[in-house]
Amino acid sequence: MLKGHKANCPCCICRALRGESIPWNKGLSKETHPSVAASAEKNRGKVRNEETRKKMSIAHIGKTKENDSGRAVQAEKMRGRTKENYSGRAVQAEKMRGRTKENYQGVAAQAEKMRGRTKENDLGYAIISRKLGGRTKETYPYLEAAAEKLRGRTPWNKGLTKEIDERVAKSAERNRGSNRSKETCKKMSIVGKKRWQDPEWREKQLKAIFAGMYIKPTKPEKLLDKLLQELFPNEWRYIGDGSLLIGYKNPDFVNVNGQKKIIEMNGDYWHSEELTGRTKIEEEQQRIDHFAQYGYQTLIIWEHELDDRTELEERLLQFQLNP
Repeated sequence: MLKGHKANCPCCICRALRGESIPWNKGLSKETHPSVAASAEKNRGKVRNEETRKKMSIAHIGKTKENDSGRAVQAEKMRGRTKENYSGRAVQAEKMRGRTKENYQGVAAQAEKMRGRTKENDLGYAIISRKLGGRTKETYPYLEAAAEKLRGRTPWNKGLTKEIDERVAKSAERNRGSNRSKETCKKMSIVGKKRWQDPEWREKQLKAIFAGMYIKPTKPEKLLDKLLQELFPNEWRYIGDGSLLIGYKNPDFVNVNGQKKIIEMNGDYWHSEELTGRTKIEEEQQRIDHFAQYGYQTLIIWEHELDDRTELEERLLQFQLNP
């Protein structure tokens, strides 16, 4: 305490001596105070060196809105601000719209600077990881707000592949050979199983898988397709390429002339008891029962039946003509 000053003197020097020094700009913003506005304009575009950023990062370790009044004031000030209700956020969002590392030097520099950083080799990452560890949407309201904000948005890479988009190609190359930890794999498995319960998501994934496999008719399927077109022109269509899923299963042929009928072509080897663990009758019945749930009649044709065309034609005619 300075000589002549009271024990609880509020002057800045006495507060500093008592360890109660408060920054002059605490609680002020460039919108409400000209000095802060002037300082912000003066420092606009200023880039701090690595050493300064490291010192600032160390100085902020352990500070939260619960134990630091400055953080608490800032958190309260920013609460609920979005680009819809706050001009500053709207201006920033518009300013950043469309910027990528390909067309904007600042984003490219930041991407290059962040490349390879992990919580093991970078102090900033370690602090964030420690701070966010264990937080979920259920226990941390800001994560729930962020999730709600992103819900319904279309991912930037939807429909893109590494063959047609350079960014996807770079990401694929960067992640090639990377090994995920057991904990990460377990989390991904839990999330995947949860998503798989959604019928719409599951059907979408199955269709994408089939589309990526570029499935073509097998030789037996081609022979059966040719026979069907001879006997019943334009009555049956091959859909074994995944173009139609019925209860998440993909039949081989479907009637396209108003009848809910399916024909399955079973390969003697691929549907044998040796591979499936089911007898011939069980293998047929499990497909018949599945499609019956959706109102379809199913005829199972085995590969060896193609050798006797006369008998096969009789089976197909009987199946086609019976209601």
